[in-house]
Amino acid sequence: MCMKLEDGKYLIVKDPNKPFLRLYEVPSDAFDNDYVEEPLPEEEQAPPPEDSGDAEPAEAAPAADSNSAA
Repeated sequence: MCMKLEDGKYLIVKDPNKPFLRLYEVPSDAFDNDYVEEPLPEEEQAPPPEDSGDAEPAEAAPAADSNSAA
């Protein structure tokens, strides 16, 4: 069936709840990336996360308490 189609780009979609595939013709430039991503101005960028100083690293917890014999 697919061999009868004209040359071009196609998208195959399978619905997991149905026993058939759907075939869609898409424009030839549909998946091309011709754009250049420009960085956001600094006032629009998200600020970096701040350390509050409350959290301790996991390595700082004493390991002897969990292995102590009673």
